[in-house]
Formats: sequence, C-alpha cells, structure tokens
Amino acid sequence: MKLRQLIAVHAPSLGWTQNQAIEIAKIVGQGVDDFKAPGRGPGGGPDATPYNAALMVLAALASHGPQTRMAGVVQRLYVTRPAGSDSGVAAIVGDPEARPENPWAVCPATGAPCFGDALKAILASSALADRVASIDVRRGANDATIHMTDGTVSRFVDDYEARQIEHIDAQGDIRAIATIGGRLLADIARDLAQGVGA
Repeated sequence: MKLRQLIAVHAPSLGWTQNQAIEIAKIVGQGVDDFKAPGRGPGGGPDATPYNAALMVLAALASHGPQTRMAGVVQRLYVTRPAGSDSGVAAIVGDPEARPENPWAVCPATGAPCFGDALKAILASSALADRVASIDVRRGANDATIHMTDGTVSRFVDDYEARQIEHIDAQGDIRAIATIGGRLLADIARDLAQGVGA
C-alpha cells in the first residue's frame, strides 16, 4: 500500500483534506529517504510504513506555524527523549521500574528511546495501538505524552523545555494541545497491517 492511499482514508480525521495531506507529506518527506520512491501519480510515491505514517501523525499533532517549518518541527518532535533523560532523572509516570538515576530512560509502553520511535512502534502493532488511550502534543514545544488504557503515562520532553513550559503554565498563558485518540491510532495500525487498498 502507498502512503497516498493511507492518507486518503485518514486525512479528514487528521484535520486535512486529501490534497492538503499530500502537500504536507511532500514537505515532511523532504530529505527523508523513506519518502523517496519512484513513480508519480496515483500508484506512485512512498510506501505506507509505520515510520512514514508516524511522521504524518506527528505533522498533524505538531502543526503550528508556517508549513515551511513543518519538516524541522516534525523531526525535532520525533527525536524528543523521555522526560528526565538528559539530566539523568527519570520522570516516567506509572513506571514502577523507573529509577531516580536513569539517563537512558525509555517509554514503558513501547521500550522506545524517543517519542517518534514510540509512535512508530504503536503504529506497527495493532495490539499495542489498541492499548493506547490517547497521545497529547503541546504545539510549539517538544512535549508529548502517551496515555495508555492501563493508566501508564509516558512523557517526552527535555529538561530545558520542561522548565520553560512550567514557567509559561505558572503565568497562565494560553497553550494549545493536540490530542489523537487511541481508536484512530488503532485504525491506522490495522490499515498498515492489512494494506488497505493494496
């Protein structure tokens, strides 16, 4: 299945028209090898893989500001590590195994070392996607949270950004948080596994 087909099915749920989604895919895919595929037209373009689908979901969640900056915003959000990783203090809520000194913290639900890899793992497994309640992304910041149906919460944010966010929240400034529900993630994961339209 091609990414174009997956986009056609899910673009409205991600807040786009099909044409907008195709244009955003071109922007997000700049410089990404997996987005380079031979052929043009309805049967061409990149394959629908968990990685490519994760980039598109990240674009929908993080879309804030000019589209020309979207590729960079998506890539920075993709590599955001679990909270506390850069200071050596784990801040994963609901993880009984998290230790105070844990510079290599991973997502307890997926075992992923960064947010994008966690999202990719969710989209690669229908069973795992079925256990996701929702994912929140704070627009304009590298701050994401995965909420599992069992109550486990994984937050991905670097220490500097977390301190800035706390300061902004203390002032009561407006914040925009985009949320994607677990059902949509499960639908995308199932379509990837079944190759909808293949």
